[in-house]
Amino acid sequence: MILGTVTEISLAEARVLIDGESTPTTKYYKCSCKMPSVGDRVTIEEKNGSYVVTGILDNSLRWSIPSGTSTLTVTLKPETVYFAIYSEFANDNNVTASRMAMVTTAPSTYPSNTTMVTEFATTGTSKPITGLTNFQIRINKITVARNGYLTLIKM
Repeated sequence: MILGTVTEISLAEARVLIDGESTPTTKYYKCSCKMPSVGDRVTIEEKNGSYVVTGILDNSLRWSIPSGTSTLTVTLKPETVYFAIYSEFANDNNVTASRMAMVTTAPSTYPSNTTMVTEFATTGTSKPITGLTNFQIRINKITVARNGYLTLIKM
């Protein structure tokens, strides 16, 4: 996954300044997500030999979970799909545990306002991302003594 910032919009495509680069791309990328705006942070992925804008990052959807804290509960928007990334770090800033999941919130008309979580690319048996009612998810840290981070990308 490549990260960048949208610098220009043309029809249904976006021009992007890739993180680490000093000038925007000359190419406009098609968007497989909702159309971003100039200034939006986006994810870009290769699909069928071409690069495509696949998601819009909302920087307000990142939480730090300090060592000593065991859980974090987050309320999400109804009828929304998120890509969730949860990571824990050792003191030397090496990732010690990481989990990814698709998080889907129910429509506001659904009786319990359930949040569904489908984890993938996991190792081990721990499942730290749990769906709750009222459009919420809970992170149960794998190791309380480590720093953790939750990032949600709206799809």
